[in-house]
Amino acid sequence: MSGINAALWQMFLQSPPQQSAVLCIIAEIERTELSVPSKVDKQAYERFIAEFITELSLYGYCVYRGTAKGPVILSGRHVVLERRGPVQHVPKIVGDAFKSLRGSRGWRVSMLHAPETESNGKFAHPLSAAFMSHPQAAELLQLNRQLMQKDALNSRPAVFTRISKQIGANAGTSVPWFQGAHSAMQVDVLDQPTDINELIDNRADAIRALDRITHTARAVGATSSVGGMPSSRAPDHTEHIVSDGRDIDELRHMQQDAEVIHYTVERLAHEIQFAFGCPPQVLGKNINSERMSSSNRLTEMAINHFRTHTRKLREMLSGVFAELDDGVTFGDCASLHTLEQIGHLLRTKELIALYACAFELDTTKFDPALVRRWQNTLAPDQGNTSATSAARAQPRSEEAKDNLKRKRQDVNT
Repeated sequence: MSGINAALWQMFLQSPPQQSAVLCIIAEIERTELSVPSKVDKQAYERFIAEFITELSLYGYCVYRGTAKGPVILSGRHVVLERRGPVQHVPKIVGDAFKSLRGSRGWRVSMLHAPETESNGKFAHPLSAAFMSHPQAAELLQLNRQLMQKDALNSRPAVFTRISKQIGANAGTSVPWFQGAHSAMQVDVLDQPTDINELIDNRADAIRALDRITHTARAVGATSSVGGMPSSRAPDHTEHIVSDGRDIDELRHMQQDAEVIHYTVERLAHEIQFAFGCPPQVLGKNINSERMSSSNRLTEMAINHFRTHTRKLREMLSGVFAELDDGVTFGDCASLHTLEQIGHLLRTKELIALYACAFELDTTKFDPALVRRWQNTLAPDQGNTSATSAARAQPRSEEAKDNLKRKRQDVNT
């Protein structure tokens, strides 16, 4: 298995923007109805289209061949391309998963982006949309994981402990203890250590002594007493930390600006979708600023980019269908917006066929007379076209020609 291609596949499984872009492209390609002979399995070709688009998006190439039950694809996770000569690329199976296919014939290669190769022709890495957008996909995945981890931390209380401020050096003793604990027996002599290390050791000794007292008190339980105070119930909890001599404070989590997080997540997702040839505008998203959101030209350019990409993929699939020679072709289909704009310019029979494809209906369900009448209502008013055509058909006189020539000269002057 190719390590780079396998990593691209694993990232694709974890990246919703990549999946949505590929699914949107597949849906646009499948919008055009397939013309399939009765002896050919239509579902096999529909599966082939989905796998073909996925392979081109992830690896930039697709290795396939025809069989009696329809075309099959050898995934790019198990086959790479090596360069033979200036432009020729041949498939090479890697790993042991499909080693039985080594040396088999009949495999064809369709490339959208030629892979990067070394000087000796060995496969280096693909130049596909998934490879180009892999840093953005990895960053988006890491950001989502951090957000989930932060949400998990914020969903439960967290505390930290520190030495209580009540522990300190007292008059009459060199051992740190609770302040005011010997208020009745203290002398007015202050005996404190002068070395900071000694002070730290004394504080540590005090904490260890508190720890021992705590465990002793927990072990005695209801059978005895500590310090003259009887205990009437058994312990009902587990002591995980030394609470004596320590203060417990709530841990405040570092919060990130929600707008920055939202902007970063959206920007990464948009960059991935642009790399795959499916701009977010195709999915109904507006990524422009508030001032530029009303510009239809920006959305139009993004939609044209998507149409150009899908038209190129459809042409590649048409070439593959011709090589397989099963009689499978794409039918003629146009969008409803296109038909409403140029419907009056088409022949009635052609318009019925296009509408049947757009609405997924049979052509026999349309009435040609009603369609022709509807075309006349869509045609713009050109005035008296017969009189205009008759006037244009009459030859001009010499005086009319001179006047027309004079007018043209005046305009040029």
